[in-house]
Amino acid sequence: MLMDNVNTTSQIPDLQTLFERRTQNISSIFSSYRTLYQIYMAALDTVKANENTIIALTKAKESVGREQSKISNQLYSQGFILLVASAEALLKDVFDRLLTENFTKINLSSSLNFSAKDIQKALSDWNPVNNQIRDLHTSLGRLVEKKMHDSKNPIEKINFQNVLSMRTIFKSYLDLEISDSETTRRIHKYWQQRHLLMHSNGIIDERYINNVKVVDLLTKNEVVGAEVIITKKDYDKAVGDFTLLFGELTKLILEAKLNLDIINATDQVDF
Repeated sequence: MLMDNVNTTSQIPDLQTLFERRTQNISSIFSSYRTLYQIYMAALDTVKANENTIIALTKAKESVGREQSKISNQLYSQGFILLVASAEALLKDVFDRLLTENFTKINLSSSLNFSAKDIQKALSDWNPVNNQIRDLHTSLGRLVEKKMHDSKNPIEKINFQNVLSMRTIFKSYLDLEISDSETTRRIHKYWQQRHLLMHSNGIIDERYINNVKVVDLLTKNEVVGAEVIITKKDYDKAVGDFTLLFGELTKLILEAKLNLDIINATDQVDF
């Protein structure tokens, strides 16, 4: 007889802390650059030289100030790309883990079909220890995960590059309802900005305008041909919004009593 030893206890990783840890090295890029810039500017302010040299250095200082602003925005744009990619990767990791660890709670789509060969493969991959049914659940969960990632059906295709898709995926398969809030709407826009920065040098096109209009966050300066610029304020706001998203997701997973164990995540939250 199989013994159902599925773990329904009470700890899951703190996704907020995990996200912060995954992205902390990105922020260190900016602090290092600011330190170097501040050292350079301080040196120009304290240098002892003749009048002509001071005039030349003052002009250089002004030039450095202009270049600093330009370089800073470029750095934040690159950091922004890494930040959004890290958030997307963590969302995928969380979703995949939830699938493999909560097979009996997955809402399976009627069009997500499994052949006898698929089931046979899942059973052959099952290597039970002490007759634990959880091992079988995990094997079946991995089968669902593979089917979803391989699906040609756009409705079932896993896509975390769009907030509307993300909310639908978590709700449809795991009944986790991420709120439609100002935070998630801004995150939708972050994904659109990341796409432009990666594929169009940040130059706004019609697709971007249409996608951002969906969440009513298009500004008057965002027109076709204009450039998306990411400042420190923009970057910090994105960090805060993604942190809030992972905090909400942690709470939803706890309330649904789903199992979740992420590798290298040491921070746990109790029910």
